[in-house]
Amino acid sequence: MIKKDFTMNSVEGVHLRTGMLLNKLCKKYDCDVNIIFNHNTINVESVLNIVAACITKGSKFAITCDGKDEEECMDAITKFSGEYFI
Repeated sequence: MIKKDFTMNSVEGVHLRTGMLLNKLCKKYDCDVNIIFNHNTINVESVLNIVAACITKGSKFAITCDGKDEEECMDAITKFSGEYFI
């Protein structure tokens, strides 16, 4: 399992479009991906749960990847974060 910490720097925070794109990205990889925010674990398979987490500007959260493609998935998420979390 790989875990990486992130900070939401986007003024918009995580909204529906960001949640959908993250969900779509993670479906390409053979691993379980979760967001850990405010002591809650959110599976990225649910766009609604991603959005309902209310990750706003300045929020700190972690993403975990666990499975066969965990390294490739985390690399893709890190690249994605540079476009959508900043």
